[in-house]
Amino acid sequence: MLIEQKHLQKFNILDYDDTWWGCADITDYLHHCPEPWSDYCCSPDGTFLDLQRMQLFRGQAYQPGWYPTVSLRCGSKTRTTTISVHRVLACVFCPNSTGLPSEQCHVDHIDCCKENYSITNLQIVTPQENKRRAYTKGERTDNIYTVVTNLITHERIYCYSLAEASRVTRIHYYNLRKILDGELQTFNGWNVREITKNEYFVGRSLQ
Repeated sequence: MLIEQKHLQKFNILDYDDTWWGCADITDYLHHCPEPWSDYCCSPDGTFLDLQRMQLFRGQAYQPGWYPTVSLRCGSKTRTTTISVHRVLACVFCPNSTGLPSEQCHVDHIDCCKENYSITNLQIVTPQENKRRAYTKGERTDNIYTVVTNLITHERIYCYSLAEASRVTRIHYYNLRKILDGELQTFNGWNVREITKNEYFVGRSLQ
């Protein structure tokens, strides 16, 4: 929802340099934040306006490579809560096609840069999809890249984790783990083998 003109006139914000805001009409720039941050408005470049105190502010990253954050009041609470800037911007400006409520969704940084909260770099995704992207982009390294082979059809499926291999084969994670550990040779006509990250990306590109 666009901010009402009366808020801008009260703050005298219409006198601000249009080039700094990036548009001629400031009412096309600031949007109301949804609940529970309805006391604020924000712009696509990450500028926030506190509608109670009529103050402008921006988020900041406290360490290089960290997510920039802001402190916002949530609902009727008087104390502020630290929230990632990208999460608020995604809720305001990015479509949610996951079918889940926004509070259950994750926000993916398309270019993998945590400090880049440009709305063109953000996408609302499910927690499972966000995890999958983190592994396939190499942002997380706590996974085991595997290739599962159907011993009947000889089909090979390259998986970014053992959990994905479990979903693909419908074999319990622990049985696949036993195959990797040498306790089992096969299970229900499937075999699984650990591979390197490079093998995974090459294999996925050929699928």
